[in-house]
Amino acid sequence: MRRLFKWGSSSLGGHLVLFEIFVSMPLFLIFVGLTSSEGTLTMNWGLRLAVIWFAIGATLAVLCWHVISLPIINKKTGRPRG
Repeated sequence: MRRLFKWGSSSLGGHLVLFEIFVSMPLFLIFVGLTSSEGTLTMNWGLRLAVIWFAIGATLAVLCWHVISLPIINKKTGRPRG
């Protein structure tokens, strides 16, 4: 598990995977559950929710990588930003 988080924190691909697993998937499941309990869940709406949460997770992962993680990694390794 430690290797997974080390890989996830040191690469853009890792960020994408971890954000999808720990952010998008739980939120998707919560919203599908809420929609289902209201009785308004259809296949079309479920697929739409999946696409929306996948896109949100990917966007957050890329933003986190470029704004937070990459500058920290560059500072530790002494590489110029870019």
